[in-house]
Amino acid sequence: MNEISLCMIAKNEENYLGACLDSIKDAVDEINIVDTGSTDNTIEIAKRYTDRIFHFDWTGSFADARNFSFEQATKDYVMWLDADDTLSPEGAWKLKHVPALLSEEVKYIVMPYYYYFDAQGDPILISYRARLIRRDCGIRWEGYIHEYLPLINASGGCSLDIPVLHTRQDFKYSRERNFKLIQQRINDGEAVAKDYFYHGMMLMGIHAYEDGMKSLLKFDELIGDNIPVNFGYAYLLMYDYYLAQGMYKNAWNVLANHEQSFVGRADYYTMLGTYKRDIDKDTDAAIDYYERALKCPNTQKTPAFIHAKVHRQYLYFMPLIGLGSCYLKKAEFTKALEYYIKALENNPANKDVYDMVRVIKEADKLKKAIDIVAV
Repeated sequence: MNEISLCMIAKNEENYLGACLDSIKDAVDEINIVDTGSTDNTIEIAKRYTDRIFHFDWTGSFADARNFSFEQATKDYVMWLDADDTLSPEGAWKLKHVPALLSEEVKYIVMPYYYYFDAQGDPILISYRARLIRRDCGIRWEGYIHEYLPLINASGGCSLDIPVLHTRQDFKYSRERNFKLIQQRINDGEAVAKDYFYHGMMLMGIHAYEDGMKSLLKFDELIGDNIPVNFGYAYLLMYDYYLAQGMYKNAWNVLANHEQSFVGRADYYTMLGTYKRDIDKDTDAAIDYYERALKCPNTQKTPAFIHAKVHRQYLYFMPLIGLGSCYLKKAEFTKALEYYIKALENNPANKDVYDMVRVIKEADKLKKAIDIVAV
């Protein structure tokens, strides 16, 4: 029967590692921890779960460390987690029973990654990552930072609904570390398109918009026509920048000209719908884009969308709100109410939508009263 090796890299993760290993220890057959230079109690905590602890001299490349961790595996499938990831009890139970279902044709398994959560604990930012990889299939990590498994054109994949939960919500340390690494590459003249993408994204995140745009435009210059799906976010950031500057034509063009980067992306079609509704005042075109957004959710599990993070609200809630607002503009109150109620069902805690439902009901009553009087 197939067995699973868990392979992790860690450095100074004493606050997270125990919870991570507690959540998965009974679901895997081997635990390998590669320490990259901890000065806290990370190694002592790891020893409670395994004696397979290895040291890796840091090379400046996360891919090097990941590949070294995979080399320690002895089982059929390799699973990876970060120290601040966990599985739910249900997820661990499912994972424990997965190996018995796998054939040799299955080279990798994609699982959802819940990255951010709302106040109710529901995921609002989701991506899909290859988590289980057959050890003998030869797939290796690439990228000194924001490392990835090159699976876009790989065959033999499948997906399982076993969410990995990201528990750390403070990203200050990792952002600062990553920014320094990328800035050094730029300073040394070694940066490639991907580096400028992440550089621009991080600058935008700290409101350094002008410098962020310079890096994103450099990314666009270097990337050419073969744009990986997960880098489409650059154009969403550029769109937001142009919109804030009142450069509406630029905003539209940066999205419309890069549709190939967003095939099946609900957030993309929702943004186009909102542009048509608010800027062009073209309600019918906006409705078309919002409806296209609602048809997108199930496409996110394909290998092409590994790494492509999508806010859950874009999958249903925001397109529904958009459709409700469009039909409200058209004074089609019954349809507007239908979409707002669906939005409320999707996000019951949203008071604004609840108030809007109430207002529409009153408006519909008023319209009917006016119609009666007119007759």
